[in-house]
Amino acid sequence: MNHPYLPRAALACLFTAALLLTACSGGSESGGDSSSSDGLSGAALIKRVPFAPTPDPDSFYDQPEPFPAKAAPGTVIKARKVPFRPGLSIPLPGQAWQIQYVTRDANGRPLAAVTTVVKPLLPSLSAHPPLLSYQFAYDSLGAQCTPSRTLRGGIANYNNQAETLIYILGQLALGWTIVLPDYEGPYSAYGVGKLSGQAVLDSIRAALSFQDLGLNAETPVGMMGYSGGALATAWAASMQPDYAPELNLVGVAAGGVPADLFGVVQRVEGGPFMGLILGGIVGANRAYPELLPPAILNEDGKALFEQMKDGCVSDNSALALFKSLSDYTTVADPFSTPGAIAVRDKVTLPQPGKAPTADMFIYHETFDEIIPVAGTAALVDTWCDAGTPISFVRGLAGEHVTGTVAYAVPALLYLTARFDGGLVGGIVEPLIKLGARRCN
Repeated sequence: MNHPYLPRAALACLFTAALLLTACSGGSESGGDSSSSDGLSGAALIKRVPFAPTPDPDSFYDQPEPFPAKAAPGTVIKARKVPFRPGLSIPLPGQAWQIQYVTRDANGRPLAAVTTVVKPLLPSLSAHPPLLSYQFAYDSLGAQCTPSRTLRGGIANYNNQAETLIYILGQLALGWTIVLPDYEGPYSAYGVGKLSGQAVLDSIRAALSFQDLGLNAETPVGMMGYSGGALATAWAASMQPDYAPELNLVGVAAGGVPADLFGVVQRVEGGPFMGLILGGIVGANRAYPELLPPAILNEDGKALFEQMKDGCVSDNSALALFKSLSDYTTVADPFSTPGAIAVRDKVTLPQPGKAPTADMFIYHETFDEIIPVAGTAALVDTWCDAGTPISFVRGLAGEHVTGTVAYAVPALLYLTARFDGGLVGGIVEPLIKLGARRCN
């Protein structure tokens, strides 16, 4: 695969962003307090997670004790410099750090998550070099599968390494600082949009306040992700106006958005992709244990969940082939239980009354065999009606995986235009809109 390097002269950013300088006030949507009354945080919270992953042996990932529960979301807890070895464990030039920071779980309770920040290989030519939050499609349940592991040489998650070859080197050559969050949180809650969205936004806050990056209140911010990474990206975009309004989010590129997790599961049931998507159900159950309580899992289900709990995307994709979720439950229709009905709306976009205000480039392959394009089209319709400025492209390049490659360069061009806003923006944005449906 070719590295999508773009002309560095394209970078001349005219946007501004605000840093989170003090603790946010107000309700849980602003990220200022916990919406849960149980008082749990950090390690105590993780102990209650069903089919939890084996803890990472690296103590850097441990939840702090005592937990700084009153700290504002995005507060840096600790940081360390790490080697940058994002693909095939090959060391690359460039400075990288891991940051542990405060965020919230899906129920508003404090957690510590980890993100990786990387300085660009080349300096930006713009007056205000931008920050891009890139969300990997890591789609995994185990601690060894996270982006922070891959970026410093881990080889367990092949998906992340492939994405690195497509995107990351080109982005770094553009002079963009990159922040790459472990947005599933410390217990790998794959598929939980609210937790992921908050972790992305709080990761951006942490990066903006991290002095070694040299960012400041005039740093423009963009977000990008495909497939599982688009889930986190789209949720973050929809939550940003209320949860992190101080961020000046100038552009969001999201491809193959899994807007309806349950709909995706039902789409792939009985086929070769069931293991991949079933991981999202296991992950969602970690945040919402009422979804699949042990009482409705049969022995095969309990054994499968135990087998999957530490798996990366490639491991779990080889499981549950041509199976249905009901093969692993004691109920005939696990999607119609009271718990499943209650959880479905919590893991589905759009959320009532929530819509992005930042400009978006959304793309989805028409013949996507894993994530139906209809779900993304319905999401775009709702957000367009709510006033979100969107360019939406239905691709014809192939299927789900080819969509990653086909739209890598267009997504980077889009972000370049959003960061620039001048001559480059005037040339590139009309090209991006060719063949796209544009609203607002």
